[in-house]
Amino acid sequence: MGALTKSLQNISVRTKLLTGFQASEQTAMASTNLSQLGNDLQQVAARFRVA
Repeated sequence: MGALTKSLQNISVRTKLLTGFQASEQTAMASTNLSQLGNDLQQVAARFRVA
């Protein structure tokens, strides 16, 4: 029984690490998307200033 509990705890820790990693990856993607959006908005604003 002890081995099974230990095994389940290990799986739980790995799952938490994995979801933490995925969350940080998604956060990084979101910030990349936001900075890209910012760049796009600056380009649009520049076009309006020229026009």
